[in-house]
Amino acid sequence: MKEENKQTFVLLHVDRYNSFIQPELKSLLDSAQGRYLIHKTSIEREIKYSIVTACPSTIEHVLEKSMLISEAITMLNYDLLEKRNNDTNESTNMNIIEKLNRSLNADVIANINSKIEGNYKIDCICSSKPQAIEYLIKKICVNYRVDLNNPASTISVIEDDEYCMVGMLYKKSNRKELLKYSVKNRKFIGNTSMDNEISFIICNMAGVSEKTILWDCFAGSGSILLSGALCGAMVAGTDINDKQFRGREVAHTNSRIKTQLPNTNIYSNFDMYNIIDKVLMIGVHDIFSECLFKENTVDVILCDPPYGERETIKKKTTEANEYVEGNDKYLIPSVPFFGRVIEIGRSVLKSKGRIGIFMPHTTGTTPKLREIKGFTQVAQAEQYLNSLYSRTFFLLEVNK
Repeated sequence: MKEENKQTFVLLHVDRYNSFIQPELKSLLDSAQGRYLIHKTSIEREIKYSIVTACPSTIEHVLEKSMLISEAITMLNYDLLEKRNNDTNESTNMNIIEKLNRSLNADVIANINSKIEGNYKIDCICSSKPQAIEYLIKKICVNYRVDLNNPASTISVIEDDEYCMVGMLYKKSNRKELLKYSVKNRKFIGNTSMDNEISFIICNMAGVSEKTILWDCFAGSGSILLSGALCGAMVAGTDINDKQFRGREVAHTNSRIKTQLPNTNIYSNFDMYNIIDKVLMIGVHDIFSECLFKENTVDVILCDPPYGERETIKKKTTEANEYVEGNDKYLIPSVPFFGRVIEIGRSVLKSKGRIGIFMPHTTGTTPKLREIKGFTQVAQAEQYLNSLYSRTFFLLEVNK
């Protein structure tokens, strides 16, 4: 089979969950099993993007699964910008026309012309769109018209500090389709159901796929399990509180409240999306009792242990600082749960299996794990919750 030619792409990121952007992207690129190179990721400013060189099939894989990418653009002036970046005499206070002049040459314009396959539009993310569009229309020499409503091709321009990235829209991501699985659209909604965006993101970070056996040992209403099953995994869920799995016996007096409706249960959502066959088991189990699973049977453990005012499970004692540095008042109570998941993971996880777990902490602090024997920390990403506390997702891989 002929090997695909690598191309350089600009991946535009959505302005959400910024600390998850890089680990999700890297995990998805790794899972595509093709060679790639991330040249740059910019998430600190208004326009968030990554520049990646990879085969188109690798980018297709990323676009299908990512919750944090809106579209991919085939970048046509990367080589030129690499050369210009070595020019230290350029001013850093340029207007959009000066940046475009710096970012285009005859070869790039010719390449753009060759990629236009019918009526086209110009999509600019820049400080002065009318000027940029007028400039490009004058430069482009093709026998096609501008069509804003139904273009066959889209020229994309993204302004940065000293230049403009210019290319052709490759493809939109599948993000909008994945958003249709929103919690508010489900038949069964728990009191604290995790939103579908973050549950898909952590599944992507953990490498969940159709080859995965996924276990959530604090399953609650099953949000993580549902996203895992939609990613193709076989899923198992346990929780100490069976009330989490079923709807109320009596309807809410307020008809606008949609949580835990009568005649619904945790299986309702799997039925709704025709993925009930992905459920291995869901049942009541205390994480601190004897483990249900045999050794080397689980690929990924993903969970969000109870904490704060939602805490309902009796904690077991452990050394507070065995796994985490510091004495954060929100973090320390969750350490027993973290430690138990680590203990279980050593046994039940397969080779290179992963644990992904949320831990709460005071907003403005950054928790740090101690070195954990038998595990390598792969990533961590913080999610802001409110002014008092946030939570950080830790991803670890077992060394088997």
